[in-house]
Amino acid sequence: VGTPASDVATTTVNAYEGFSTRLEDDVAIYRNVSTVGYEDINIAYCSRTSSVSGGDRLRIGWKVGAVSTTWSDYTQLEEVNSNTWSCVNFDLPASADNGSISTAFFIDDGEGDYGLVDEVVVSGLSI
Repeated sequence: VGTPASDVATTTVNAYEGFSTRLEDDVAIYRNVSTVGYEDINIAYCSRTSSVSGGDRLRIGWKVGAVSTTWSDYTQLEEVNSNTWSCVNFDLPASADNGSISTAFFIDDGEGDYGLVDEVVVSGLSI
């Protein structure tokens, strides 16, 4: 299992624009975001993988409330296994409004597999 100290870095290799965050080998990045005073919450990001094989993938998810380090607590937005950058956005349900949400970016399986993430934006409309 990876650790943030050894398997999370900022990189220019295969970066989206300048620098991207690189995750390697069973490591995750979690972030809690306040949505107090906002509704119609949307999450947008760009992602790709590099040097992955077989069932390896970058998984992206979200949940209402505080960060959890248990993947099953998150609602998965997508799985990424592509060497090409893709930028997407997702409208979250009303349960994300006027409170807090947490996001998770998790790369699983094998040594030397990489997930890259960039341009992460959580937005909403002022209530």
